[in-house]
Amino acid sequence: MESIDLGLLALRVAVGGVFVGHGVVKFTERFGGLGLSRATTVFEQIGYRPARPFLVAAGITELLAGAALLVGVATPLATAALVGVMVNTIGSSKLGKGPWYFNGGWEYDLTLLVAALALGFAGPGEASVDVAVGLDVAGWGQGIAALALGLLSGLVVLGLRARVARRAPAGIVAGEAA
Repeated sequence: MESIDLGLLALRVAVGGVFVGHGVVKFTERFGGLGLSRATTVFEQIGYRPARPFLVAAGITELLAGAALLVGVATPLATAALVGVMVNTIGSSKLGKGPWYFNGGWEYDLTLLVAALALGFAGPGEASVDVAVGLDVAGWGQGIAALALGLLSGLVVLGLRARVARRAPAGIVAGEAA
């Protein structure tokens, strides 16, 4: 294994692990999570209606795509899925708050997006299922495709959210997080 492969493995484990964790805490109160009921309320408060399906889709996407990154399988698709989730996170509750995390900004989310996207371009490295089965999943084409699919899927879901949020019931401000 080359040093670059160890670096890619470390990046996959860190980024994939964070996303798996994000998915888990949407469904359970273990590990400091909100659990399904409270997380649904948060999704509703930031304009996703009905909130539960959007929450479940986000959680399952984070779990599956995060796990795929962990083992290095279907890396460009996992990257695209995670880019889409982060586009939603930034667009639904972080824009307008500036970049800095301590002000509710998007720096952390952008960092996760870029780290996942880097794997879409660089590939998962030698210590991965993709390479073990002989797939060539690194390069400009794969990275650009992952970016395009991630942006498209993220913007479509944000568009659905915005469309529904415009019809939000009185007393709930769309785009306001708990």
